[in-house]
Amino acid sequence: MVSVSPLVIYSQSVNDLISKNVANMLIDNLGLRGERYFPLMLVLFSLLLFSNLLGLIPYAYTITTSISFTLFISVAISFSCIIIGLVRHGVQFFSSFIPEGTPLALIPLLVIIETISYIARPFSLGIRLCANIVAGHSLLVIISGFVYAIFVSGFFLSPGSVVIVYVLFLMELGVAILQAFVFTLLTCIYLSHSVRLH
Repeated sequence: MVSVSPLVIYSQSVNDLISKNVANMLIDNLGLRGERYFPLMLVLFSLLLFSNLLGLIPYAYTITTSISFTLFISVAISFSCIIIGLVRHGVQFFSSFIPEGTPLALIPLLVIIETISYIARPFSLGIRLCANIVAGHSLLVIISGFVYAIFVSGFFLSPGSVVIVYVLFLMELGVAILQAFVFTLLTCIYLSHSVRLH
């Protein structure tokens, strides 16, 4: 009988958990039509999660703190969703800009609003990810640096200050996971709008 390392079992269970969450996200938003997008969403979520968690290691660079990287990914996703919508529905894709039953006088205004909404999507998606990661990392660095400075200067280091640093670290860990999840979820929602045309 071959013995399996506990580390292998743990990594498989983490992979299963990530895969199941991404699959559920796709099914909730796209139904069974979302199966074809599963590899893309799994890679996207894994990349963002790994990048965000990498930033919690001291002196490691988090690529998601770069606004150019997050904007590049979000613009690429937005253009891909538009192209998927155009390929699947043709010119009818633009009918999603106008809800059914809209009075004729409001159509130009709604088209302008929806166009601005489509242009703003990639910016809000990319800036949200970058800003949350930068803010969390900055707070962690500032508080940790303050606690370290107190310790080096010879003052008594209270257990409360160490607990605060650990709590902030756990909070930042949660933010790193949550931001990868939110980015992937919003990508699924945008993809759903292109595939289902609503």
